[in-house]
Amino acid sequence: MAALTEKTARFIFETTLAQMPPECLAKAKYHLIDYMAVTLAGSAEEPSRIIRDYTQAAGTQGHSLILGTAVRVRAEEAALVNGVQAHVLDYDDVNQSMCGHPSAAVLPAALAVAEEAGCSGRQLLEAYILGVEIAGKLGRVFNPRHYELGWHATCTLGSLGAAAAAAKILDLEPAKIRMALGLAASLAGGLKVNFGTMTKSYHAGRAAENGLRAVRLVQRGWDACDYILDDPAWFARPFLGDSACDLASVGDMLGRPYDILSPGIIVKKYPSCAFTHPAIDALQQLMAEQAVAVEVVEEIVVTLHQMADQVLIHRRAATGLEGKFCIEYCLASTLVLGGCGLKNFSAPNVARPEVQALSARVQRKVARLSSQAGNVFGPSQVEIRLRDGGSRQATVEVAKGDPSNPLPDQEMRQKYLECAAVVYSQDQAEQIFEALQKIDQVQSVKQLMDSLLPG
Repeated sequence: MAALTEKTARFIFETTLAQMPPECLAKAKYHLIDYMAVTLAGSAEEPSRIIRDYTQAAGTQGHSLILGTAVRVRAEEAALVNGVQAHVLDYDDVNQSMCGHPSAAVLPAALAVAEEAGCSGRQLLEAYILGVEIAGKLGRVFNPRHYELGWHATCTLGSLGAAAAAAKILDLEPAKIRMALGLAASLAGGLKVNFGTMTKSYHAGRAAENGLRAVRLVQRGWDACDYILDDPAWFARPFLGDSACDLASVGDMLGRPYDILSPGIIVKKYPSCAFTHPAIDALQQLMAEQAVAVEVVEEIVVTLHQMADQVLIHRRAATGLEGKFCIEYCLASTLVLGGCGLKNFSAPNVARPEVQALSARVQRKVARLSSQAGNVFGPSQVEIRLRDGGSRQATVEVAKGDPSNPLPDQEMRQKYLECAAVVYSQDQAEQIFEALQKIDQVQSVKQLMDSLLPG
């Protein structure tokens, strides 16, 4: 039996879109549109400006577009910047296997090198699916322990997913793919303690850059450990400690089924950590049933499971980035503002006295709630306690946007248009939406990217 590194490399090299279930293509297009949306919206954020300025200060020029701008840089730099822009709002998609954000790590690398190479839309989607597959299947054996120990899998496992995607587009042979995986594994990092800071979005950009840089260096003759996955001691143990890890099982899981199909990828309805979404859904369910005036609320009690409590590391939010990892802030701002969207995490709304006052009256509890098998992000229970002694509560098992509870097409389109409006006029945004829906028919990704220039 082939060792796992060789088996993985051959899977990447030999697998084609034509061999995949047809549903993979449809899902890949759907998630690419969502990636484009959140990256465009994220391009206006301060961390995105900083990373663009830093990159452009180097003075390098290239063929790969920084989304939301007319600037082209080297592919590695475009991967870094677009990864940051994709993840900075925490509005990008999530994969349960990976316990991380697959598209923000894989697609910036794949898009940057696909544009440079002038490959087709189908080649781009093929590489994206394979990158998600590698990161997801490694996540199945690494998690939840990897996540519990404080690692951010978007960067650790995402680096290998990005390497797989870039290697596929550049048609690396299996021997070179093995080395690229070895180098990407050494570059991988990312700590959860940085959640709620600019550095969290850097993890996604770094993963994309890591993967693409590993492939580029190997193309030029750089060598690395070409058997990195063959023994848990070499890759898994540094990230898992003494926890058991059946790494060899990854080889039998590849493509059986594809992770993009099962468990699938969660598309976010709200621009905050996915662990906040079931509770936000529960609160909005109560708000829809009967209007709730802020002044009559004594307190809000939210019950989470242990992993959600560990991930939502902020109890009081002083910034929008902290608010995305603060369930107290998410619920308070949702009630005060009448919903949860991009506006909730703006500096003025974070500072609103009524939001901060209500946030202080949100009580967090941790309990073991009955859950569907395999549901990492839920359930959550929310109880509104009123000053007159009344109370109402709701429990949400699976948030909207989960593959088992997907966003309706109209809501997905609305999300895209809201995000794209940061960069484009209504007409241009709609034209691009139509073009992205037909990306599998595009002969050159470069031509598509040309159409994304603002104005």
